[in-house]
Amino acid sequence: MLRTTVIFETGPGTPYYSTFYYDGSGGLGMAPAAVAATSALMDALEPLTVDNLVWRVQPEVDEVDAATGLVTGTSLETSTLHQGTVSGDPLPWACQALFRWRTGVYTNGREIRGRTYWPGLNDGLAVDGVLTGSAVNAYNAVLAAHLISTGTVGAGGAVVWSPTQGVTAEIIAGQTWGQVAVMRSRRPT
Repeated sequence: MLRTTVIFETGPGTPYYSTFYYDGSGGLGMAPAAVAATSALMDALEPLTVDNLVWRVQPEVDEVDAATGLVTGTSLETSTLHQGTVSGDPLPWACQALFRWRTGVYTNGREIRGRTYWPGLNDGLAVDGVLTGSAVNAYNAVLAAHLISTGTVGAGGAVVWSPTQGVTAEIIAGQTWGQVAVMRSRRPT
């Protein structure tokens, strides 16, 4: 599998890190496509993120053995820089959107699922700890487009990696949780 990394560079408590995984069955030759898929997702999230948040898709793409979690190779690609475009008052930095990835693949009676926390919410996207319906719909449209594009750009499909099971499973659906989420490791100290 291939792993791309996004680093959030501004805001209290940064840097934050998010990782994205792709099937990558074609090896490191698929690294440019993995960066392109991650960068396209980041482009699509800019209009849903406050304008004082800056993040970068890192140039290193790691090839990872799913069974062991060990890096077996690295490719250097072109880094992309992103910045939110939404003005207005940001919510506290600990308040984030939560993207839940579903695979429909079960091992030991449990579905392999993934999560991505997305920082940079503003006061127009959530009210009293609940994301607005329009925000949820906009995020869900971005997630659906990302899942469609990962196959068409040749990244081999977005996957969730289960390190405990040592397997990957292709993501078949992404859904935004309607509540504001808090990732404890991203709370400013």
